[in-house]
Formats: sequence, structure tokens, C-alpha cells
Amino acid sequence: MSGFAFDFDELDQKLPDARRVRVWAVSDVHTDMKQNMVWIANLSTTAHTDDVLVLAGDVSNKVEEVEATLTACKQRFSRVFFVPGNHDLWVGRGKRGSPPPEDSLGRLRRLQGLCRALGVETAPGKVPGVSGGLLVVPLLSWHHPQWDTEPEIEGWGGVRAPEQVVSDFALTAWPEPLSILDGSVAHAVDAVNDEVFDEAELVRNRRSYASVLTFSHFLPRLELNPEKRYLTAPMLAKAVGSSYLKDRVERLRPDMHVFGHTHFGLDMVVDGIRYLQAPLAYPTERELRATTVALGGFPALDPRPCLVWDSVSGWAPAYRGAWSEYYARYGRRPEVTTVLPQYVATSLTPHSETCRVGWIRGRAPAWLFGPRAHREAEALMAVREVRRLVAKQHELPESVQPQSIEVSDCQKLHMEGKCRILDIRRDADTPANGMRITGSVAMPHPSLTETFPSRPDDELIEFCERLMDHEGPLVIVGLAAACSDCVEAALLLAWLLRLRPRDLRILRGGLRAWVSQGGAVSPALQGH
Repeated sequence: MSGFAFDFDELDQKLPDARRVRVWAVSDVHTDMKQNMVWIANLSTTAHTDDVLVLAGDVSNKVEEVEATLTACKQRFSRVFFVPGNHDLWVGRGKRGSPPPEDSLGRLRRLQGLCRALGVETAPGKVPGVSGGLLVVPLLSWHHPQWDTEPEIEGWGGVRAPEQVVSDFALTAWPEPLSILDGSVAHAVDAVNDEVFDEAELVRNRRSYASVLTFSHFLPRLELNPEKRYLTAPMLAKAVGSSYLKDRVERLRPDMHVFGHTHFGLDMVVDGIRYLQAPLAYPTERELRATTVALGGFPALDPRPCLVWDSVSGWAPAYRGAWSEYYARYGRRPEVTTVLPQYVATSLTPHSETCRVGWIRGRAPAWLFGPRAHREAEALMAVREVRRLVAKQHELPESVQPQSIEVSDCQKLHMEGKCRILDIRRDADTPANGMRITGSVAMPHPSLTETFPSRPDDELIEFCERLMDHEGPLVIVGLAAACSDCVEAALLLAWLLRLRPRDLRILRGGLRAWVSQGGAVSPALQGH
């Protein structure tokens, strides 16, 4: 790789005869996992013979598996572009604490040599098209904590440092005095790009290309990562992006930048550049959080990489991704540092009265913005798990059981606008007695509690925003006190809304107790 220069004249001489070419993108294939290698092997050997694959890093920490994966991709696609990810540069530890046989910069250069031998492209290359073609530009990068400039989580104990949650600190090795923590590794890896191509010349020739796609493994912009309060380990935000990469992308001004690493399907436009991530991710992620991995039908419903460009029709239409849709609706609020969803808060300890578990008031959980078919599959999984829990309810610890609330306490919260009451009677839409608690939301169980993620996108989000537009608990109301439906509905809603079961309350005595104690009721209007 050292000394290699990008030759524009040579590039034009290598262009094949004009024919329809499609460009596909995927990241984080992690083929050291058997199911993922099977996914690669199952790609058609005939459907993509004229097509191009952009592979945005994280294949395997074993060079032989990287070679097998790239070889399989070359057998299926006419051309393959590749940049390594962090896993690809893991070199492990030497025996008995000694240094590993090669450092991670050496591994990078070895992978570049492997790519040259296999005919896998790691330098800019042009893809022909009827309207000027596409220039593909691979960009090497590495993460550094200085890239993250958003506020830290506050009021919660147990937030672990980046080097405690990110394996890169233990499994990569760098020549002295390079360090991930001070950003010198990121700077050194970025500098390797200048050995591969002349950026100044590329920028000068930018206008001669109708379309430009750059790609990297890491993130160039903060906007592409969920705010740290939404990350299972908040300090992961300090190990995902590069300011050096951001600067290169901004100088090159591509139409699209493809990236990977965070395993979130995403398609969004920031400052005029379209950013896209299409991760295959881990098999467990595709099973347990398919909605936030997914980008449109990829990968579960459409078992191919994600189509990004066509030499005849141009750029692919926008895809639906949970986090990109979430931020398109709400924008970022990084200053909110004490409100955490259940899956983050569960491993932390609140130390302040401002700490709260849930979502920003009036916002629907991000996963509900994912593609509809994936939402339906994830909701079905939740229903099955809740039924399993209910079957052994007497064995469950108190921390995972919904709590009860007295009518008097609920009335006070309700009058202050500090709770949302959900009527889960099976006939809540059109109750036999014609009455419902004033201001309550009809959510019959199980006809709606189990199926509301299947609602059309806009209708679903507006419904969930109504559920979440309060400061206090969700209160589950059935007909009477001992209501098994109430327990099941509470556990299910906690799962689907990413809340703790104890953050929901079951009204003690149900609707009958509410009425007998003078609680306000109103005629039930269908749909309200």
C-alpha cells in the first residue's frame, strides 16, 4: 500500500463496456459467526455478476476469514470495494503478556496487500453509468473520544469508561507512542489515506463526476449516532467516530456516505450529504432488535445487501430506519442527560431526583419507527415472552412486576396531569356500561395491546406520543381488582414502550373502585 498513488488516467482506461450496473452496500458482516458466513454464501452467484459491492468493514479478526469472505464476495460481484473495521484490526494479545506478533497498523497493511492479491479495491474507482457514472472512494478511519462533544450522562452511577466497555483497547496494538485515547491512532490511520490517493486532485476533479459515494467503517458525524442516553453503554459514543474522517467527507462533498460500526440501520441527510448504514450485524441482534438493525427490508426480509445506486436510474430511494426516522421527527436533545430508557437504566444507579426512566415526554420509543414488518415480528416475540412470564408470575421478583396504585393516589396524579390512564377492558372501545374514566385512553387487551405496533407508521407514532405525553406512570385499569389481563397488559406495555414494569401501575380495585370512590367518568366515544 505504501507509495500507491491514485491514477485518474488509468482509472478511465479500466472502465468496462457500458451496461447496467448496480451498487450494493453492507457493513458489519462479522463472518466469524457461522450464520453470517452462511448469509454471504447464500447470496446469488448469478444475480450480481455486473454489480459492485461496497463492504464497509468488520468482517473478522482472523485474516483467513477475511480472505474467505472477500473471495466469496468477489465470486458473486464484479467488483468489491472494502475498508477494514475495528474487528479486522484486532490482533489479540501475545503469549504470557508479550506483544502480539504484529500491531494493528501492520494488520491494516497486510489486509491491503490481501485485497490487492484478491482484486478487491481499496482505492477510488469509477463505476460507469448513463449520466456520468459514480466515483466510489474508500476512506480509512479510526475512532477517538474527542469526536464526541455532546454532554455526559448526569445523576447516574455506574457509567463505565470507554476502555472498560470497548474491546478495541485490549485487542488492538499500536506502535509507540500512538494511543486511542489521545486521538493519535485516529490521526495515524487517517494519514494512510494520503498514501492511497491524492485528495487534492480528487477534490479538483469532483465536478467531473455526476455522482460520488464515499464510505468508511466509522462515523463522520455525531448526528449519525443515537444520543448517548440511548446507548446500552453510554460511553460507547466515544468509540464510534472520527473528526479526521468528518473533515475528509466535508472536503470531498459526496452525494452519499456509507458507514458501519454501530449496527443501526440508518438513512438520513445532514448538511446536504446522504448518510447510510446497512449492517448485517450479529445474529442475536437481528433476532432481538431487528427493528433498529433493519434498513427497509434489509437484512431480514430482503436477504441481499442494500441497493444504493443504479447506473440507469441513479440513487436508490430513501429507506426507512428506526433511528433516522426518530430524529427526523424529533431532532436531537443532547442536553437531556438524566432521562434514560429502561435498557440503559437497568445497569446504572440513580443518584439524583432528576433521574427518570423512560423517554422524553411526548416521544415514542425509537424502535417503533422501524420498518413495519420488523415491528410486527418484534411485538410477537414480546407477546410470547410476556405470556411465559405471566405463567410463572408467582416466581418473579418484585423488580419485574407491575405495582398497584390506590384510587386516591391515582386521582391526585390524574388531576395534576402526572399520569396516563389506560383502559384495558376487552370492550374498552365500546364498553358495555358506556362509561370510561375521564381522560383515559382506550387500549383493549389483548386486541390492541398486542397489535398496536402493526398500525400504519404515522398513526402508530401519534398514538404512542399520546401515551407518553405525561410525567408520571402509566396506570392500567381493568374492570375489577384481581384482573389477570391487567398484569399481562402491564408487562407487555413495559416491554413495547421500553419501560420498567414497576413504572406501570395497576389501579387497585379497577374501574369499580374508581367509580365507588367518586372518580370522574365520561361517556365512551369510540377511538378516544
